[in-house]
Amino acid sequence: MIDIPNARSFILALAAAAAAAAAAALSMADLPGLGAQAAAAEVAPAITVIRAGRLVDVEAGRVLSDQVLVIEGERIAAVGPAASTRVPAGATEIDL
Repeated sequence: MIDIPNARSFILALAAAAAAAAAAALSMADLPGLGAQAAAAEVAPAITVIRAGRLVDVEAGRVLSDQVLVIEGERIAAVGPAASTRVPAGATEIDL
């Protein structure tokens, strides 16, 4: 066994240096875009499109024909005529 004065301080300093070296080796900067891609994959809401032959507009008191509802996650993102409402690629479509 080697007797080093302030051995505890030496070991803590060595451990801190090793941790810093490991963190630098695994830096997210070395993996461009990976952090953003992982975060986006976790939060990307499911998109559902409902094609409605008839939709009741209760505020205007009228029935609209050939409408599309775009739902992102739990929120309605768009409502409008099927001819002019953009349907996102890869959306699950429900035809009523």
